[in-house]
Amino acid sequence: GKYSCSGNAVSGDVTVTTSAYSTDMTTVSAGNAFTVCGENDKLSADTTFTLNDGTNTQTINVHTSCSKTLSVGNVFGALTVTSFECADGSSGSMGTGTGTGTGGTTGTG
Repeated sequence: GKYSCSGNAVSGDVTVTTSAYSTDMTTVSAGNAFTVCGENDKLSADTTFTLNDGTNTQTINVHTSCSKTLSVGNVFGALTVTSFECADGSSGSMGTGTGTGTGGTTGTG
C-alpha cells in the first residue's frame, strides 16, 4: 500500500490517535493489536495514525482508498496490518471497497 511516515521511531507502550471514526483502545503495547473503524464501516481515502511513546512521535498516513491494495502483512512505519474485514464481509486483501482494519505496533519505525 501507499503511505508516508514522519517523525521518530517509537517503542514500548504508545498512545494511538487516528483520523478514522474510532479505535477500540488508545494505548497499545508493542506487538498488541487495536481495531480501527471507519464511519459507516468505511475508511476514508487516507487514514492518519499518530503514535506517541511519551518521548517520540510518529505520524503515519496510509492511503486506504480503493486505488491501492491493502494486504495483511503490510508494514506502515511502526504499524503492521494483521487482519481486516471489508464492508462486504470478505477479508485478506483489500484492493476494492473499504473496510475496517486491525493493526499491531511493532515497536520499530
